[in-house]
Amino acid sequence: MPGVLAGLPLIALGATLNHEWLTQAGLVLGAAFFWYCIGWQLDCMRGLVRTDERPRIVRWYLSALIVVGIILLPFDILAGINLGVHSCAVGIPPYWAELLGYAIVTFWITIGCYFGWLRFRDSRKQRYSLISLK
Repeated sequence: MPGVLAGLPLIALGATLNHEWLTQAGLVLGAAFFWYCIGWQLDCMRGLVRTDERPRIVRWYLSALIVVGIILLPFDILAGINLGVHSCAVGIPPYWAELLGYAIVTFWITIGCYFGWLRFRDSRKQRYSLISLK
């Protein structure tokens, strides 16, 4: 799921030309790039790398991930409310499969929102630091 954002050019080209292998390659390369960016973010959070040393493309991608995650979070919550409504219908996947798919999508959206929350928290910390009286 998170690879869609990074692999969108190859996915769109594969869908347009009706080449499934190109679409699948876009998903795989996009997912690999997603984990590469998450690795950079984790290294920055652990203090192994300074934040300004990240490649520009990683910063852009993480910013896009934050925006997309925050936009999709309310829709994801609404989708969770309707989860399993049709579990007794014929030809519909079982409830556990639907629940697992929802959990995976929610995990990716939550990662984007978490990074957005960290960025918001750091900006508030710099602007409104606590006053210490001596």
